[in-house]
Amino acid sequence: MKDKIHENRTLMNWSKKDLVDRVMCLEHNNAAQAESFEIQYRNCMKMVEDMNLLNDRLKEARMLRSTQTGEGKAQ
Repeated sequence: MKDKIHENRTLMNWSKKDLVDRVMCLEHNNAAQAESFEIQYRNCMKMVEDMNLLNDRLKEARMLRSTQTGEGKAQ
């Protein structure tokens, strides 16, 4: 179904069955879009968590390396 904005006069000529079918289709599409958004949000939050974990590990590795380098220079 193409994205289409219906005019009042067009919808007034539709049968009750056609209108019910269209409403049910729109409700289904709306629910599917909401579910898709929720999945995308969870995936995005997982990526943020993964990036935070990577950044924490990188900071730890840099601190460890600077500590080891500092100890090596002192000897």
